[in-house]
Amino acid sequence: MQRAGLLFGLYFFFIAFRGRFMALYYEENGLSDSQIGTLLGVASLIQLFAAPFASKIADRYNSHALVSLVCNGATIVFFLAQIIALPSVSPMLSRDQRFALLFVLRCFDSAFIAPTYPLLTAMCIAALRREHGECGHTKFGQKRLWGAVGWAVGSLMLGLLLDLAGAWIVHPCVLISGLGFVIALYIWAENPNPKPSANAKSGYATVRVDSGDSDEPSDASDEENNEDVSFLAVLRILLGPPGGDAEPKPKASPARLKVLLFLVLTFLLGAVMSTVENLLFLFFGDDLHASNFVCGLSVVVTVVFEIPILAYAPRLLELAGTTNLMIVATTAFAIRGVGYTLASNGYWVLLCEPLHGVTYACAHTASVAFFAERMPQRLEASAQGILSSLTGMGMFVGTIAGGFVLDAFGSAVLYRGAAVLIMVATSAFMLSDQIEVAMRRCLGVAGGGVTGLGAYKRVPSHTDDFVTLTLALILTLTLTL
Repeated sequence: MQRAGLLFGLYFFFIAFRGRFMALYYEENGLSDSQIGTLLGVASLIQLFAAPFASKIADRYNSHALVSLVCNGATIVFFLAQIIALPSVSPMLSRDQRFALLFVLRCFDSAFIAPTYPLLTAMCIAALRREHGECGHTKFGQKRLWGAVGWAVGSLMLGLLLDLAGAWIVHPCVLISGLGFVIALYIWAENPNPKPSANAKSGYATVRVDSGDSDEPSDASDEENNEDVSFLAVLRILLGPPGGDAEPKPKASPARLKVLLFLVLTFLLGAVMSTVENLLFLFFGDDLHASNFVCGLSVVVTVVFEIPILAYAPRLLELAGTTNLMIVATTAFAIRGVGYTLASNGYWVLLCEPLHGVTYACAHTASVAFFAERMPQRLEASAQGILSSLTGMGMFVGTIAGGFVLDAFGSAVLYRGAAVLIMVATSAFMLSDQIEVAMRRCLGVAGGGVTGLGAYKRVPSHTDDFVTLTLALILTLTLTL
């Protein structure tokens, strides 16, 4: 299973060259903050439709690696066209014409890159379950941490190379890193995962391009593999009990309320995180006058704190559960968002960056486990496609709105506003247990606790009280600053 870690590392090394630095690239070509926000946000909008569509095809035909190979080959072509076409024709075009050209190329590029991560995640989870049994998905973070390493190395390398050589260096970097990932993915497809252990029976079909040679029988029949995997079908299963049993529930079911609030929080966290993922380097360059190297170094700092959390993800899930991991993630973002607006230079911002690692690692671990535990294994890619779309929808809204806020009001309003928004949503999520108790009384249902979320272990109540007080303090400080 070391190959899964290598794949994540190569994939994130590749997207590091087309990640946060793109905002600076667009700014150098004369685009406004609102136009930059629109270009970066459209990628998330395309992801909303492209990821579930490709995941559905991959699940239906059991061709996860093949779909991913095709998508990555195409995205290399469209991304290189984007960064090569603009400098070639830029002198002949107005700013609005440059924006229109980039918008078209960005749409095609985003459509092909969007499905890759959910497909890669589904392939990894399926392999882990074959190797370690039904709880194999809890070890996902230990493989995903290599993606953080690739992201850090790529970002630091690009920041240094941009300062030393200029923008042209992006072209060979994208080509070499992209081809490296495609080759590694092809090798994965031709040589699938290790044989499962004696007690690791899985119902998920093999993930190689041609899965007909699998030695492991699948518990799912051909009829199951060809069943409806539409967005609504997956959503119905998701709102049912853990494990994929979508029995009918009352419309105001407490368990369904908890799930819906978790999904809302995931969407909003994607929205506020997009202001960092897509617009932070504009803040670094315009407000703090930081170099490209400092921008890349900020990514390394986040990864240093992200890796241990991903490495110990199974233990964290056991101790805290998905609910409290998500609360930790949103709290860390709120502190960091306010901290950005208090910094006087790029190096001071580096003190806030460890909280990004905490936010991303905790939220990612919680959300992947949440979806994996509630979906049948045969729909793993579809489940991760829904997660990718939900996050993508949030990032689309956050990036476009963030670009306009940055243009009109500046970075202080943007990041403090994002902190307030996520803390209000977190407070509502934490109150869902109290709402559940009230709903139980209204529905005349006996018992208490978090019904239908048996997979999401709660920590002792004194820990909840501590988290509640901490959130209240952060929200108060955010509003007063």
